[in-house]
Amino acid sequence: RRVAPVLVPVQTAMLLEVVHAALGVVRSPVFVVLLQVGSRIMIVWGHTQWSAAAQAHWSAYLLVLSWAAVELIRYPFYACALVGGVPYALKWARYSAFIVLYPTGISGEVLQALVARGCLSQPVDRLRAIAYDDTLRRYDADVERYEAALHAEFATHDPMPQYASPSDARNAITPGTVGSAFAFQPLPAQRAEYSED
Repeated sequence: RRVAPVLVPVQTAMLLEVVHAALGVVRSPVFVVLLQVGSRIMIVWGHTQWSAAAQAHWSAYLLVLSWAAVELIRYPFYACALVGGVPYALKWARYSAFIVLYPTGISGEVLQALVARGCLSQPVDRLRAIAYDDTLRRYDADVERYEAALHAEFATHDPMPQYASPSDARNAITPGTVGSAFAFQPLPAQRAEYSED
């Protein structure tokens, strides 16, 4: 709550970054800047500003610290680039800090949205059950079908049949007897047709 009077106007003023990118003041792609600034404004105005739970959650600190660290590197970099020379340490920080700061910032944004919407007020086990129950059920059914097919394949077929001649082997091959259990299996009415041939 104490940083809100500063955070909200500063993040809203970042819309000027989109204008600067569009005018060519900075060499950033307009669409990328629009996505970054848009996500911040959506989180600040759409979630954190209106949710006391989101403001009290620890992810708000993660979010503010990540955003502040990014800006403490980016704006001096832009200022030095406009003046004429960027020190190596600042250039290295500009292109290396994102490895840590982007994941922490995005995690803070996602957590703020989830807390503001009340999604994290449920127990973790309940969320896990909602998210994975159907997927796990389908996976278990697929595994059971695969195991049954393998069992049927190896239980009903001789893996090394002995034939007197190659013609005997050719004559033994009928649809549904070669390959896996997933191969074409004739219906009972079709089996009668094959047996007549």
